[in-house]
Amino acid sequence: MLPPRFLDFIKALTARTERGEFSWSYDDNNSFVKLKEKDFSLSLRYSFNADEKYAEYVIYYIDEIGNKEHRFYTNQTWNDFDFIRRLFDAAQASEMRRHHPRTSGGGIAVSAKHKLTKVIPW
Repeated sequence: MLPPRFLDFIKALTARTERGEFSWSYDDNNSFVKLKEKDFSLSLRYSFNADEKYAEYVIYYIDEIGNKEHRFYTNQTWNDFDFIRRLFDAAQASEMRRHHPRTSGGGIAVSAKHKLTKVIPW
């Protein structure tokens, strides 16, 4: 299970990603998304555990200021899995928003980059 404080961070990050405030990089071959900001970076890797027969995510939060890496894990048997899956999906879609033409008149929709107001210390 994800710590409650980290889960709150994930929810806020998801909402801001869905609003187009962040553009993530996405590696389709490795089912991997990454967000790199000045104070932190966050990556999510999806995999399917064939032995246990469930999906899982490994989450890495890197505090760029303190140079510390924090690793979190969830799988589809846990209650917090859907929050991570939603962030993963929003992160993939953030690439689409950057390259997808706007529906009203063409052009390229470019999402603005904003920083989270705080780095969450663990």
